[in-house]
Amino acid sequence: WHPGNYLFYGLGAKTPQRMPELHELGVNLAFGHDVAKIWTFGELPYLAYLTARNHGRFIPAESCLEMATIGGAKAMGWEKRIGSLELGKRADLVIRRTDIPEAQPGVNPVLESVLVARSKGVDTVICDGAIIVRGGRSTRLDEAAVYGRARASVRRLMEKTGLKADFDWPVVQ
Repeated sequence: WHPGNYLFYGLGAKTPQRMPELHELGVNLAFGHDVAKIWTFGELPYLAYLTARNHGRFIPAESCLEMATIGGAKAMGWEKRIGSLELGKRADLVIRRTDIPEAQPGVNPVLESVLVARSKGVDTVICDGAIIVRGGRSTRLDEAAVYGRARASVRRLMEKTGLKADFDWPVVQ
């Protein structure tokens, strides 16, 4: 399920989605992602929740988390190897901060992390025993350098193609 594309392309106005109904019927759901348009993979559970609510349905935060973890593992046929914290499985861990406004009031950590803080609260990520994010930053690359190269690449492409960054904002009258 890619609720981001469902929202991005305005499909809700044309086609009611069936994912909440399938979830209620016990069908395994997992999130898929094609490219980063306006969201990250960590935003998909939140978008799933919102698209369900938009059509008068409800998918709990816990179910959204399961779709992103064990649901994905089941979809790939890997549920015996990944997807949940169990003895004998490979573990990837996300350690979240609780000292940010989005993590408050701290009484429902699943709801607060999946639907409110989302990726903002990520502090540390450990994949297969290796720390790949520490203090909210990648340990494997220089993020500032990557962002700088991306901006420079876009500017070169815009110059080559004659495109201009043309915005209708701010509106000045």
